[in-house]
Amino acid sequence: MELIQQKGLNNATDNSMVVAGGSQLGDNVVKDAGEKLINKTYAIIYDINVKNMKQVYDEQDAKAKQTDPNAAPVERLNEGYQASYTAYLFKIDFNDSISNSFYNEYWSDASNHNEAKVEKFKSALFPYKYVSRYSSSVSSSQVKKPTTDLEKAYRRTMPQLLDGIANKINKEAIEKLTGNNESLLFVSGVSNYKIFYDEKVLFLH
Repeated sequence: MELIQQKGLNNATDNSMVVAGGSQLGDNVVKDAGEKLINKTYAIIYDINVKNMKQVYDEQDAKAKQTDPNAAPVERLNEGYQASYTAYLFKIDFNDSISNSFYNEYWSDASNHNEAKVEKFKSALFPYKYVSRYSSSVSSSQVKKPTTDLEKAYRRTMPQLLDGIANKINKEAIEKLTGNNESLLFVSGVSNYKIFYDEKVLFLH
């Protein structure tokens, strides 16, 4: 809660804060600035299919044998991963009804702390509306047997290659879905969440 207030304070314009400082509407100015940030909050949900290179080569061999039973196996020169994915972009639906519910049921700050509201906020549901989606594929691999100094110098472990898949997907999806709009905020670091669908509305908590 305090983070929203603080973000609102940081993002209110200088002129707004001068006016706010000399009026009874000061809290509302900060609140409005915070809500503008909330309305720029998005979430990306990923549907990812990851295959290691052995699986990729096995599929290539199987496909080749469908047309030619005597087809030679493909050369298995690389190790790592390939992935296909679809990224779904959702925007928080912080309408007047949700806003009123948010401040009435969950809002608590240092000057008016309410532990019951804090606990209730932890299980709160907030609606997100579907915006768009993007599908693509990426790879993160290296030769199995490096021969050049460059290949040896940039050798990565399998976990590092797998991390490379995640990084590429995240970077590409955000760029394609948002056009690198830096004013957008994303739900990040979510380790425990539930998703509910109701008439094309996504609920996250």
